[in-house]
Amino acid sequence: MRTPNVDIVMIADWRQAGPVFWYQRNLAEAALAAGYRLAVLQVDGRRGAARAGVHPWLRAMVDRQRIIRLDPAGEAEAALSLTVDDTLLEGELSRPLGLIADVNLAIRIAQGGGEAGDGARSDPIDMLEMQLRRPVVLAAATDLIAAELPGSTPAGGGDAPIWRPAIDVDAFGGEGPQAPLSGPPVVGSCVDGVGELDSRLFGWRHRALRLRGPKAALLERRQAWPAGWRIEDVADRPLSDFCRSLHAYLEGFAPKSGKDALCAGSILTAASGGLVLAPPGLEPYLGGIATTSDAPAAAVDALAEDAAGQRRSREKVRAALLERHDWRCHRARLSELIGAPRQAAVSLASPSAMPRRRALFFSTNGVGMGHLTRQLAIARRLPASIEPVFLSMSQACGQVEKFGFPVEYTPYHAYYDGHVDHWNAHLTHLLHEMIAFYDPAVLMFDGNYPFRALINARRQHPERAFVWCRRGLWQPGQNAAALDRAALFDLVIEPLDLATVFDRGPTKSEQGKVRCIPPIRLLEPEELDDRETAAAALGLDADKPAVLLQLGSRNNYELAPLVDRLLPALRAVDGLQIATMQWLISEQDHGWPDDVQVLSGYPMARHIAAFDFSIATPGYNSFHELVAYGVPTVFIPNEHPSMDDHVARAHFAERQGFGFGLRRSEVYKIAPVIEAIGQPGVRARMRAAARRHATPNGAGLAARAVADLVHSVKGRGEPADIGRRQKAGT
Repeated sequence: MRTPNVDIVMIADWRQAGPVFWYQRNLAEAALAAGYRLAVLQVDGRRGAARAGVHPWLRAMVDRQRIIRLDPAGEAEAALSLTVDDTLLEGELSRPLGLIADVNLAIRIAQGGGEAGDGARSDPIDMLEMQLRRPVVLAAATDLIAAELPGSTPAGGGDAPIWRPAIDVDAFGGEGPQAPLSGPPVVGSCVDGVGELDSRLFGWRHRALRLRGPKAALLERRQAWPAGWRIEDVADRPLSDFCRSLHAYLEGFAPKSGKDALCAGSILTAASGGLVLAPPGLEPYLGGIATTSDAPAAAVDALAEDAAGQRRSREKVRAALLERHDWRCHRARLSELIGAPRQAAVSLASPSAMPRRRALFFSTNGVGMGHLTRQLAIARRLPASIEPVFLSMSQACGQVEKFGFPVEYTPYHAYYDGHVDHWNAHLTHLLHEMIAFYDPAVLMFDGNYPFRALINARRQHPERAFVWCRRGLWQPGQNAAALDRAALFDLVIEPLDLATVFDRGPTKSEQGKVRCIPPIRLLEPEELDDRETAAAALGLDADKPAVLLQLGSRNNYELAPLVDRLLPALRAVDGLQIATMQWLISEQDHGWPDDVQVLSGYPMARHIAAFDFSIATPGYNSFHELVAYGVPTVFIPNEHPSMDDHVARAHFAERQGFGFGLRRSEVYKIAPVIEAIGQPGVRARMRAAARRHATPNGAGLAARAVADLVHSVKGRGEPADIGRRQKAGT
């Protein structure tokens, strides 16, 4: 199926962050504002790629039908293909591009992009022309980068066009430049690390200064900071908001640093009416938007006392912005290349249809069904164009077929006492065969430790996208080596925990590097039975109170002594019906007495309205389901060392008022806790507290992230550090 013709196709990696994303987005918005019909082709590049997925802005623009998301395996015709980052297509891709454009333009967005490195690297333009099957024009994002291009002069001259960062100067500046400086000016700068704190910044040690950067890393590397300095974390607010808050911005970029030269902070501050101060060496590249000085503190002081000078400086800066960076400049360049837009309307009647592809879901067993349930929750929310298939170590994997998905079973080596090396070799072969047979575009793993076989499969199939879904709240120090293997994956998804405030585990510090989403649940509220229907399905009396015991498989944690004391306390609640869920992967019959009704079926959450309260182990899935559905619960942690931090969840529930925590050592609390939760008024207050912690279901967001990868072009290279990270063991 041929994709409709478009004016412009932007080929870019929309997983990038910071100045790179800002550059891409502004170019796209300038083209849309000019009336051009725009499509994007996502290419998952390796260099600097975030493992947090495609940027939400692009998803929103596709959903609003402002931008077309191209099928990477389909065909498209365009007046212009615009490759943002000429090194993006420098290696072999997972599939050939079906894009034909009248003009192909590639923009170099960072210094050193064309260097050959160790001599084995191909010229990016040669590779681009091979991928696009047409000649490619190389451009530069800045004057500084243009100076590096072949045939250029040291001052940035030459024949290569310059596509500077685009900005809507009128919209960004609002009503015009800021009011004249009065009192202490608000001065700021952006840094990536302590190493960038050069003498220019330390000249402000006795003054107020705002630094924007990785706050935790900065505080860790340097113990003592000047009293007047304030550090703002990059995640706290967008760069544009930070720049709007400043009277003056200190540009610390060094031309020889080999980093990107987009100077986003300077451009954004200048556009908002602030003053930019830069070293004299940047004067040829900042083009009039900055005041150059080796003594920025003195320059700011002088301007603060010279209102007329401030006005002249801002007028000069605004003229330079309009000449070099305004959207009108970008539109003029587009018009020169491809003429006017082919059609006035930029909205589409419907998104482009995508061909059917597959996603392979691979999960470990664990001691419950959490891994498999999370994968089912994601799989059933994938778009119709993606068919899920499953490979699982869970003995309950047959439940997958009830949702209409094919599934295959393979046991974990500990289940049959197998040798780990033999098991990894078998699993490597099995994964290879599954991939060869089902031809999935993406493999999604849910588990706490990516096995050696996964690394082997990644090497065998570099053209496939690999995703790791891992819930947090690990025990302190637990599985820390597993985090090294995140380099294996193109995307890491962490469904957040309500109790994340008590998270002391190793994944906590990694959350800024991965795609964090709200808690994942299998069912939506509208899929739940009402009380009468649920009670009838379970053989309970809807007019009598009922409790559900959800104490897990108990395969690795003995709760019998606690249960022996729990049942008499429950029997003391007038008319209470006691039911327990028989875990599908439980390895033993726990011998429940006759007055306890043993229930089976999956998912039990569908019938949760039949129960007035619950006694449960706070595993990830059961904890978040019970809170989401407003079920008052006594949480009994499974405190086996291999488990995630159940105690933290139980403690959080008790602190927030929607649950009680009852540890195995706290048998003395059983009678008063059951007496309290047996009272309707107490349960009503607990349900109200649970509603205050309601969150959207993150399963749909995870499915979107998987779909983004399925419909992306992927480089065939592997992360350079996988080899050194592969260790002995699983």
